[in-house]
Amino acid sequence: MRSSLIFLTLFFTWVTAYAQDTINKLDAEGKKNGQWIKRDNEGNKIYEGQFIHGTPVGEFKYYYLKGELKAISLLSENGTRSRTTTYFKNGRKMAEGIYINEKKDSLWRFYSEYEDVVISEEFYKEGKKEGISKTYYPDGVIAERSTWKQGVRNGTWEQYYTDGKLKLKCAYLNDLKDGPMITYHISGRIWLTGQYTKGDADGTWTYVTDKGEIEKKEYFDKGRLVRTEEFIKKESKQ
Repeated sequence: MRSSLIFLTLFFTWVTAYAQDTINKLDAEGKKNGQWIKRDNEGNKIYEGQFIHGTPVGEFKYYYLKGELKAISLLSENGTRSRTTTYFKNGRKMAEGIYINEKKDSLWRFYSEYEDVVISEEFYKEGKKEGISKTYYPDGVIAERSTWKQGVRNGTWEQYYTDGKLKLKCAYLNDLKDGPMITYHISGRIWLTGQYTKGDADGTWTYVTDKGEIEKKEYFDKGRLVRTEEFIKKESKQ
């Protein structure tokens, strides 16, 4: 029995030593080759994965400081493309999408830290937002829709009530509000109409009650309020 225990101890010691001896190796040209586990100065694991003569391949796992799983990437196309899923420290999914040459590309989905629900969807091109981005209420109803070009807002921007009805609609030009703006009461009736010029309120802004009556008008000159006309006096609070 004693000899068996000694043999098993020696065997597992040899296996452990052999495993350690086969990771973090370089090829003849000094490139990473085979299984790699990178650690920080205190021995905490940063990532683990496989290399073939300097090129990352297959599955890579990344970790938080205390060892929780941070991300999983599946690499292909000579390491230039990866389908990545990131995680919160509590283990729930944070985001998922594609990297090309280490830059976000195509559709990315982002999730709630406390529920397995999508909170936003964004499209990317070479690391910058491109196309339609959406955010959602917890029940999946759309909350906001925006249009992006080369990482800045360009085009229609819309916000919605929790029941899905349109709340606000305007446009952006080079990340500044520009053009007509309109908001709605929860009933669907128009609440406010106005105009933006390069980010500044401009021209006539008209406020309308839920009954369709004009409440007041404000007149702007490139962001400066010139005057106000009130058509329905609000009752003063006693």
